[in-house]
Amino acid sequence: MVSSPVFLENIKETWKKWCGIELALCLILALLILSCVPTGESLLLGLEEYFLDPALKLVSLKLTDPSVSGTVATVFFGFWALLLPTVYTLRRAEELVAEGMESGRLIVYIATPLGREKVIRTEAFSLVFGQFAMLAVSMGAGVLFAELLRPGELEIMEFLFLGLGAFAIQFVLGAFGFLISCSGMGKKLRALFLWGLTGLSFVLYLLGNLGGILELPGNLAVFSVLRPERFGAGNGALAAAFLLLLGLVFYGFAFLIFRKKDLQFGRKGIS
Repeated sequence: MVSSPVFLENIKETWKKWCGIELALCLILALLILSCVPTGESLLLGLEEYFLDPALKLVSLKLTDPSVSGTVATVFFGFWALLLPTVYTLRRAEELVAEGMESGRLIVYIATPLGREKVIRTEAFSLVFGQFAMLAVSMGAGVLFAELLRPGELEIMEFLFLGLGAFAIQFVLGAFGFLISCSGMGKKLRALFLWGLTGLSFVLYLLGNLGGILELPGNLAVFSVLRPERFGAGNGALAAAFLLLLGLVFYGFAFLIFRKKDLQFGRKGIS
């Protein structure tokens, strides 16, 4: 199915970047959970005033439930679990195929008995593995922090369910980025589709949090699926399943393009 040597090379190439983002996610989770600790028990005095409140205002989020579960759902899953993994996902999708062809790395692999199909499956698996591992470690760290600091106050199943929704969003974004990366577009056009469209969607999502006439376009953004009021209203599993299915469709088209098309990346090409 996949090539172990190529997969291990991909891990070596990105582990520092992956660890940096994972460390940031875990630190943010710890700070959010600490901000729910009563002032008399908290070792970080004024954490809520100087960390949580400014963060909420910055990203236009409204905290209606100040509990551990409510804070994590609103701030972590409403912003950080969307922003940081998305940066990793889009950058990695571009590196694995488009930049791999431009540098000649993938051309070398394809010229071996591995062939195109096994190489492209390995690149896709590397991306999905990194996405899943990032959110899985974050979920484990969140449960651990909550049980240590506020035992019994985190709705663990709800927390893990939101984690599944976050993975579904990253999966479809990764699949879309992978498709664009396999298309052979130039750097500028690739950046427009990858970063331009995704960035616009994220901005619309944030503006939608303000309500009013901005709410409708915000609800159309893929990121809005993870809003607690929507995800927990009985539509979460359906939305996650749809995003996963859509992601599989994107990957299918990406594989087809990579296998059949005479790819042109930068100054290098391969038939």
